[in-house]
Amino acid sequence: ISGKNFPIVAIDHGINPKKFLKADYVLTVNSYFSKELIKAGKAEDRALVIPNMIEVPKDFTTPVKGPFRKPLKIGSLGRLYPEKYFDKMVKALAILKDRNIECEYSIGGVGPMEDSLHALAKEIGVEDNFKILGWTKDKKTFFESIDIFILPSWGETFGIVLLEAMLYKTPIITTNSWGPDEVITHEVDGLKVQREDAELMPTLIADAIERLMKDQEFAKKLADKASEKFFAHYSSEKVIEKLNNTIEMAVKKGR
Repeated sequence: ISGKNFPIVAIDHGINPKKFLKADYVLTVNSYFSKELIKAGKAEDRALVIPNMIEVPKDFTTPVKGPFRKPLKIGSLGRLYPEKYFDKMVKALAILKDRNIECEYSIGGVGPMEDSLHALAKEIGVEDNFKILGWTKDKKTFFESIDIFILPSWGETFGIVLLEAMLYKTPIITTNSWGPDEVITHEVDGLKVQREDAELMPTLIADAIERLMKDQEFAKKLADKASEKFFAHYSSEKVIEKLNNTIEMAVKKGR
């Protein structure tokens, strides 16, 4: 292939940019990785950002979310790995309980931290307010069952689950990790908490949850704006169009 006169395009979803430098073009899912490629020696016009996307279900209808439930329903989706920081949300449950705010937290996912998360919940006295659902395919039902979606990750290259929450008009709390920091604009279409201080994060998460609970009109505005952003930038139709244009440009310029 390398001997032919057409470009080699690599897709970078990781944090080791040097392995892609020999490709003619590199497509990254966020601008942080694109900047790292440029630092490593890739030309700016050859390190391009193409975000992730999801397809809107054929039977999709715009959801109408009602008032928050009591107890408040909070949910996450993702692999149960340390970098997801789900333990910070479990600890936030205890903080909210001390503030007389009762919440129930569900995670749709599987992974090696399942036992340790259950143990943590039991240790801090919130085991009755926490459950792990396992692998969750029915996203519509999941988002209908929660009031707030949280992605508390320390390391998140993009966060496709954020797009799902945006599609289903569920208020979002996330961190300033690589992908979410770019997808969500703080106080416009979601709330972001700083990930740098792991000890402080449960309190920051609890504060954000309490803020949305006490101002549900604000929470709805965030969800509406997030939905608008999704259809403008992250639906499969929009991203495929951008991808096609990028590939056409690469072919015309050649190697």
